Amino acid sequence: MPVVRPLPASDLRYTCKESSFRFKTTASLKPLKSIIGQERAIGAIEMGLRLKKQGYNIFVAGMTGTGKSTVIKTYLEKVIDRSYRPPEWCYVQNFEDDETPVIMEVPAGVGRALKNELAEIIEFLREEIPKVFESDEYEEERKRIVEETEEKQKRLFAELERKALKLGFAVRSSKVGLLIIPIVNGVAIKESDYDALPKKEREEIERKQQDLGPDVSHFVRASKRIQKETRQKLEQLDERISKFCVGEAFSDISEKYAKWVSVREFLKKVEDHIIHNIDEFKQQDKEIIMAQAPLRAEKSFSQYDVNVFVDNDKTKGPPVVIETNPTYPNLMGKIEKRAAFGTYFTDFTMIKAGSLSIANHGYLVVNAVDLLSNVGAWAGLKRVIKFKALQIEDLAETFGYVPSSGLKPDPIPTDVKVIMIGPEWVYDYLYAYDEDFPKLFKVKAHFDQSMGRSPRALLGYASFVRQMTEKEKMRAFDRSGISAMVEFGARMVEDQARLSSRLSEIADTIREADFFAAQNKSALVRRHDVEQALEARVYRTNLIESKIHKMITDGDILVDVRGKKVGQINGLTVYDLGDIRFGKPARITVETYCGAKGVIDIEREAKLSGKIYEKGVMILSGFIGRTFGTDRNLSFSASICFEQSYGEIDGDSASSTELCALLSSLGDRPLEQGIAVTGSVNQKGEIQPIGGVNEKIEGYFAVCRAFGFTGKQGVIIPIQNRRNLMLHHEVIKACRQKKFHIWAVRHLSEALPILTGIPTGRRLRDGSFTPGSLFAKVAQNLAFLSERHQQHDDEEEADDAARSERESDSEKKKEKRGKQMGAGDSRKTLKMRRRKSHSKMKIREKRKAEAKRKERRTVKR
Repeated sequence: MPVVRPLPASDLRYTCKESSFRFKTTASLKPLKSIIGQERAIGAIEMGLRLKKQGYNIFVAGMTGTGKSTVIKTYLEKVIDRSYRPPEWCYVQNFEDDETPVIMEVPAGVGRALKNELAEIIEFLREEIPKVFESDEYEEERKRIVEETEEKQKRLFAELERKALKLGFAVRSSKVGLLIIPIVNGVAIKESDYDALPKKEREEIERKQQDLGPDVSHFVRASKRIQKETRQKLEQLDERISKFCVGEAFSDISEKYAKWVSVREFLKKVEDHIIHNIDEFKQQDKEIIMAQAPLRAEKSFSQYDVNVFVDNDKTKGPPVVIETNPTYPNLMGKIEKRAAFGTYFTDFTMIKAGSLSIANHGYLVVNAVDLLSNVGAWAGLKRVIKFKALQIEDLAETFGYVPSSGLKPDPIPTDVKVIMIGPEWVYDYLYAYDEDFPKLFKVKAHFDQSMGRSPRALLGYASFVRQMTEKEKMRAFDRSGISAMVEFGARMVEDQARLSSRLSEIADTIREADFFAAQNKSALVRRHDVEQALEARVYRTNLIESKIHKMITDGDILVDVRGKKVGQINGLTVYDLGDIRFGKPARITVETYCGAKGVIDIEREAKLSGKIYEKGVMILSGFIGRTFGTDRNLSFSASICFEQSYGEIDGDSASSTELCALLSSLGDRPLEQGIAVTGSVNQKGEIQPIGGVNEKIEGYFAVCRAFGFTGKQGVIIPIQNRRNLMLHHEVIKACRQKKFHIWAVRHLSEALPILTGIPTGRRLRDGSFTPGSLFAKVAQNLAFLSERHQQHDDEEEADDAARSERESDSEKKKEKRGKQMGAGDSRKTLKMRRRKSHSKMKIREKRKAEAKRKERRTVKR
């Protein structure tokens, strides 16, 4: 097998040549007008925005900073028809049931005008109606009607008096009604005098009073009829005057809005209600009214108001609403309440629109994580999308926590296209666990975090820099500065052939590089300014890394980077703290000994390992069994430990490292301590790629530099990670000077010679391994451990057999002495014990024969 050489320095980093750009500075470029590298997502968004079908809402997935919001805003501007005017929605009083306000759809610009004009009319009527009803003409007409009534009443009363006098009675009017008083000797007598009259005389008076009864009844009925007619005439007078005043006031507005049926019907109901409740307008002193009953007075006139629920007067094209705080009330709307005199009251004028109503016939953009974190918001949004109607109610009533009460506004017909923006895991979660989600969000626009490193992408980076510098009045970049930005984009995605599409982080670097250019008094932003900005960013955030590095150099964390040791190797880990990622070496040790437990992982036994890490450890057993156990039983025990690890470990990137240490311990061959290993491994020994390769290499490089280079130190990585290398210039310089090395391997057999200095070895036709190789030594030691374990088993079996025989003899003696024990049961027990003893002896003889055959094969080899 050919020897693996260290990678040349040219392979350790992609360097963007300044000759890739034709411009001298970005000042000569045009600003970027679109998002680069997101063609797939843009195509999905365009289709979703233009497809006006049920359920074709859009979920925009991707990492933060990839331009999702920018693309949405850009393409919404493209698809919006500026000539379209969305309708407005108004809530008005339901005069038949004031607890169920009526929703009214009107064209754009009509709602506000209708509200203002109606308010002017109501104010006009409140001022004019009292004047009309206090005018001389009204008073004269009312006086005439009253006088006619009084005249009729007098004639009726005079007729009744005449008939009563003829029968000997006087008639008097009182507050309690008519009084019929007998007249005796020309004088109206009192009740006490009436009781003193002779009986016959009293009987005569009562008879005459009965004769007068029909006349009294006729008078009462006629009087009531006259009063009723009078009231009707007065009401007709008020109604006639009211109709005239109100009709004149409403004539212009009714004619103006006659073409809209809903408005025309509403105005007619308002007009009729005012006419039938004209007394509310007759009061003149408003201050007295408000002092006596403020709630009643305010409500009596607010019922004629128009609540312009959604005002699209200045909206051109379908509305676009970006909801930054998608709580239930902010999305669905709410019914406000007002406190007064120790109580709360509400009416239709306090119904407020939410984002869904404002975005009606348009687009709503909402963050998925924020939406799901607010109680009831996601459920409410789904209801609106499914049923195309929005019911405004309190959240507590929606979930049944509070009995339904108060206002129940009419539902609003709602047709809105929803665009949710969120990470990939939210989409996967909703798709898997919410059966409505796939039906409602049929379009997924997935934003990639990287793009191919094409000439178009390089120019796009430069154009984006031009856009930022022009927008925020910053310095232009020269070609060296753009080259440094491109290299930073490749470093972000750890790929020499791709660039990061997380433009928000690129934008931050542009701002910081401009700051350092100003500090350096440079008219342009150059490579040095960009690199200085990146170094400063690391310095601001790497306090934890520097403390860990100091603990290593102080000897608190044990790491050897010199010499050779058996069963000990340096693995590489990555710490991700959010704002920074850094690598740290970790000592891995393996101890092997006689036994049959196989590979024991101390981290797993201590419950400090994740599932993926445990899987990686199990693969080690598979490789050992495949390589060394195809023709023999393997009996050994090995313990693996991440030294000085006090938290959970996860990931399988150290599985190849652990396997190297395990083979070193089994083969009793020391490993170079200056060489760290990273990479996962499969059961066939193939090395598989891992993440964080740059941070791992740079973290180990820093430790080696601190302890001093020996010229033999370096890192072994999977060959697939070769294209991910974007190492720091200091690492590349050390590799160029052969102080530090990086090897890229495909198989474990390529890594082991670098670590041990001897060939790995391969299996020969007779089943043995290449003499002098590591695998030959491992196979020999495994055979030795298996034989020792077999001998130990044989000794234990012999002890068990002897113990069984002694127990059998003891049972025989007990059987003879125990006369009370059943003979049949005793013989059965003895036979069973003899069978067990005989079976164990056969197994022991079979194992001894097998061991002898293995010894003969070993001697032949």
